[in-house]
Amino acid sequence: MNYQALIYFKTLAELKHYTRAAAKLYISQPALTKSIHNLELELGAPLFQRDGRNIALTKYGTLFYPYAKQAIESIDDGIEAFSHLLNTETNVIFMSCLYSMYSFFLTEKITQFRQLHPNYTFSLEYKFTTAILNDVLERHSELGICSDFYATEKFASIDCALLYKEPVCFIVGKHHPLAKRKTVNPAELIDFPFIPYHQSHLGTNKIMYDICAPFGKEPNFFTDGYSDIGVLNLVAMNEGFAIVPASSYLPLDHVVQLNVNIGKPLFRNVNLIWNKDYPLSKIGCSFRTMLLSQADLDKNRPSGFLNKPHSQKK
Repeated sequence: MNYQALIYFKTLAELKHYTRAAAKLYISQPALTKSIHNLELELGAPLFQRDGRNIALTKYGTLFYPYAKQAIESIDDGIEAFSHLLNTETNVIFMSCLYSMYSFFLTEKITQFRQLHPNYTFSLEYKFTTAILNDVLERHSELGICSDFYATEKFASIDCALLYKEPVCFIVGKHHPLAKRKTVNPAELIDFPFIPYHQSHLGTNKIMYDICAPFGKEPNFFTDGYSDIGVLNLVAMNEGFAIVPASSYLPLDHVVQLNVNIGKPLFRNVNLIWNKDYPLSKIGCSFRTMLLSQADLDKNRPSGFLNKPHSQKK
């Protein structure tokens, strides 16, 4: 029995829905189903049963759940204590960042920081906004750099400061019906498939929700791209479109930029986040201080940050 199988079981037991559990775990539904099936074979009894359109724990699953939950929490506590000691002794800053940070902004800041503190190193993971928020919430990363999100109950422990506003742009494949148009109105675009990094109300998706709202519509989500490369390839292969950082867009033969007439420049907020419920390490505090000292702190609450998200379809 492995640790990951216990996490899959615990998540499914709490959400009681395979699709939602798989989305939260960032795995496919077949992979989750296979893992649960293997766990049931190992234990020798079914853990779940159908309950209408959802699922419910069997008597065996109900018995097993508190033990699995306690085991996961104990392991997480041990990993946290271990990581804290390791970070202190090895001077490593763990961060989760937007993909555009790979070639812009963060590399320069790290270089500046290490010139002052040559013994400090960084462990960086490049992800989309939802995953970055979860990493900071779950303390896998001390600091995160992400795009827009809402001050919902889930993110109550997340503190945030605006670093800068990053230009973004619309892109389509070169064979898209709108690819050769000089300008495009939003109403012409919103019925086409929208290719997100990850389906949510966060990050660049929030821009698309705001564009759709006056028309009484929501984004027509297509397959998740997860990364800049994934989004660019999906755009090139079908009639979908995407919103990507201008720094990530390259003049590729198979992808073109659209001039969408929305009446204003298109930007996304790039935010530094941390979990205010837990103190940062000394080196984490030092790096945060450096980043914020160079940011425009008069704008440390992004416009619309406290707005409620648009209602989601059930």
